[in-house]
Amino acid sequence: GFVPPLLSWAGFLDEALLGRDRGLVRPEAVRGDLEALKAGDPRPLHRVWTCLAFEAWCRVFLDGERP
Repeated sequence: GFVPPLLSWAGFLDEALLGRDRGLVRPEAVRGDLEALKAGDPRPLHRVWTCLAFEAWCRVFLDGERP
C-alpha cells in the first residue's frame, strides 16, 4: 500500500485540518493527533489521513472548489 508522507506535510496539514471549522470534528482532537504525529507517534496516521481525505471531499463537493 501507499503510506502518505504526512510528517513532511506538517504546515499543509495544519492549514487543511485546522484552518476551517466545519463543526464536524473536534479541533482539539485533530490538533492532538497532529502533535502526536509530529512527535513521531504513528498511531494517529489513519485518523489524520481520513480527516484529510474528508476535508478534500468537502472542499470539492460542499465548497465548490476545483481539485
